[in-house]
Amino acid sequence: MRLRLRRWIYIAIAIPFVMAAAFVALVVVWLGARPLACASESTVKAQVLFSPNGAWEADIDERVCSTGSIASTASDDIVVIRRPGQAAGRGAAQQPGDVFVIQSQSPEQVPTLQWLSPQQLQITVPNLSFVDLLQSSYQGIQITVKFDPDDPVERAKFLAQFEKH
Repeated sequence: MRLRLRRWIYIAIAIPFVMAAAFVALVVVWLGARPLACASESTVKAQVLFSPNGAWEADIDERVCSTGSIASTASDDIVVIRRPGQAAGRGAAQQPGDVFVIQSQSPEQVPTLQWLSPQQLQITVPNLSFVDLLQSSYQGIQITVKFDPDDPVERAKFLAQFEKH
């Protein structure tokens, strides 16, 4: 009888600690699963390139977002197409002329722009990079992405390692 009572006392003492640990685990999972909002954001124009006929401007805007937490700064390079002189709207929300985003892992991963014609813009990015083509065309301009060097097998291996997590 005494042994059973002692066991129940241990269980009664352990239950709050187990529940607290489970609560902390749930909070950590919840915080990790939700997207974090930018506490502060800055945008710098990294490159401006005008179309051959001068009717369009393609910009690379580097957006740096800090969530305010420790080690939580992210950097994206966004390719924007707009008319020359048109005001640039920026912020976390996607703008109408945003056509491409690359998640910058290092300064070497900056995309480069090249107008192949007045209606075709080529964006060149490193082979091993995270990219998102938001629009394949914008107001009659075709957008193409070129990987340099172009190695689809290596790119697939690179992306697969992040899909597992």
